[in-house]
Amino acid sequence: MSKKASNNQEEPKLSDISGVGPKLQKSLIAAGIDSVEKLAIADPAMLAEDVDGVGAATAKKIVKAAKKLAPSKKKKTSKSEKKSKKTKKPPKKSITEQIIDELIVELQSADQQIALGAVDQLAKIEGDLATECLVDCLEDKRYMIRLHAAMKLGDRQDKRAIEGLIETLSDESLFVRQTAAGALESIGGAKATKAIKKAEKEGLLMSDLPKGRKL
Repeated sequence: MSKKASNNQEEPKLSDISGVGPKLQKSLIAAGIDSVEKLAIADPAMLAEDVDGVGAATAKKIVKAAKKLAPSKKKKTSKSEKKSKKTKKPPKKSITEQIIDELIVELQSADQQIALGAVDQLAKIEGDLATECLVDCLEDKRYMIRLHAAMKLGDRQDKRAIEGLIETLSDESLFVRQTAAGALESIGGAKATKAIKKAEKEGLLMSDLPKGRKL
């Protein structure tokens, strides 16, 4: 291949990153992250806070993927170094990781049934990453997704979900708050119990509404 042809290679796009579907791509661009290069240098914590549809686990995952794809600007390397780089192949993703990537995209679907199905599938996968993705779902705009994720985290009984569920005790939806409390009760532990008692004291888990109001 000629040098000219080599220089004309297309730059990687946001859509090339695993876990970045059309909806998330729009959200990233709206937040000023319109290239793989910008995503690669983004702070995952800020990303999770500023970009709609991105939770902590998703943010870490897509930033890490962007760093691998981002065009590097390094000094000239020797022939031996180039040869060494050519022989190195990026580690293959496990089947579980590939499935989670696909489910992250489905979670961003405008079709709530597809997103709910993705929550169900994530709940069947063991390991930290699946738990983190379910915790991310507690921040979804749709209350049914938040409720479903809280329920599945309770079934999962993974202590890594406690912090996210405690934050969910202040959710705008009573149903979600009560489900999160139930999940914390299932997981157990002093921290979870203390958070539930505090929420009860503050009236966040009340079961009775003023007359004429329905849940």
